[in-house]
Amino acid sequence: MPRAKVLGLKAKLKGAARLWWHNIENQVHRTGQSPIDTWNEMKLKMKEHFLPTDYEQLMYTKLFSLKQGTKSVEEYTEEFHELSIRNQVRESDAQLAARYKAGLRMEIQLEMIVAHTYTVDDVYQLALKIEEDLKFRVSRRPSSQIGSTFSNRTASKPLSTSNFRTSNHVNGEGNTQQTSNVTHKNGNKGKTSMSIGDRKVDVTPLCFKCGGHGHYVVVCPIKGLPFCVEEPESELESYPKEEETYNEDEVSEECDYYDGMMEGHSLVV
Repeated sequence: MPRAKVLGLKAKLKGAARLWWHNIENQVHRTGQSPIDTWNEMKLKMKEHFLPTDYEQLMYTKLFSLKQGTKSVEEYTEEFHELSIRNQVRESDAQLAARYKAGLRMEIQLEMIVAHTYTVDDVYQLALKIEEDLKFRVSRRPSSQIGSTFSNRTASKPLSTSNFRTSNHVNGEGNTQQTSNVTHKNGNKGKTSMSIGDRKVDVTPLCFKCGGHGHYVVVCPIKGLPFCVEEPESELESYPKEEETYNEDEVSEECDYYDGMMEGHSLVV
């Protein structure tokens, strides 16, 4: 680069950069070195001062880990080209296209599976079209469809009512709680047992009409049966009964006795 252009670049420096460059020129003049009048020398000095020592590694790592994320395709493409220039990447068009495609969002990459792309520009133009198509699909999708899909998934899952936990508050203030587990058993339909501590208490309604569980007498499904409670058979009734025999003479004497009493009563009256 000619000396005139280097002088023009020096004039464009401002603030701390301008003061720093004047200090460099004074050091070169005091040490008797040749003045800095080429772009390569000026760029080397500026790179040593303003850039970190691992600048090239940082830029190269940033290029390899570049992902689109929430950025648009256009923003991602600008950053990709900027990092490629800073790293002075020397790769073929196919290699750059593959690197560029790998950083796009997965939903865009899936749409490119059957497409033939050879350069970064080919992938970029196709990615723009896919991005617009995806935005159009989202805008046309009704919001009610999302709610109906969620409700259908919820309705398809049966609710389990096998285990319930109920709390009983004690002393009116709710300081003490007893937790009871109510379990329905398939083998004894309609019966419910409640565990309180180590005891099991049957809390199922009992019908005294048919003896069934799960309902009361007033709603008993069996009609026409009289409401009665059978008393348990005593030990005396369990023995066989002997046939009773009557003495005809004793019966006739008792009858004559009662007849005489009735006749005497009628005479007195």
